[in-house]
Amino acid sequence: MQFSELNYPAILVTGLVVYSLGGLWFSPKVFLKPWIAELKIGQEEIDQCKTKGMGVTMTLTFLMSMMEVFVLAIALKAMNCASPACGAGTGLMLGVGFTAMPIAINHLFERHSLRFFLITAGYPVVSLTIAGAVLAAWPK
Repeated sequence: MQFSELNYPAILVTGLVVYSLGGLWFSPKVFLKPWIAELKIGQEEIDQCKTKGMGVTMTLTFLMSMMEVFVLAIALKAMNCASPACGAGTGLMLGVGFTAMPIAINHLFERHSLRFFLITAGYPVVSLTIAGAVLAAWPK
């Protein structure tokens, strides 16, 4: 497979979708409050996070989202996966197998709750599932 065979507009848009989903997932209306409660951090630490280096953090988060989608696009292309169902299924399996399971192992040793695991592992599993469906459905 040649990198020139990848659909770069689809990768860019899907990367933006994944990044935006992260913003929604960890927003006050969705999982921010329970996530913070599970982290056991106080308001002072939260306020520091909002002011110190947030631009760098958000830029790096965007770049990592793009890399995640880029690698998924390579996997889908290598598998000749060209339908939303194939893309979603592949994203789901990669999300569970290569993201959620390592997070689960860490959480077992760190003694985190099931709720914390579902929040932290749920985002990449859901985002990879959506990303796989979008990338595979995008017209070539």
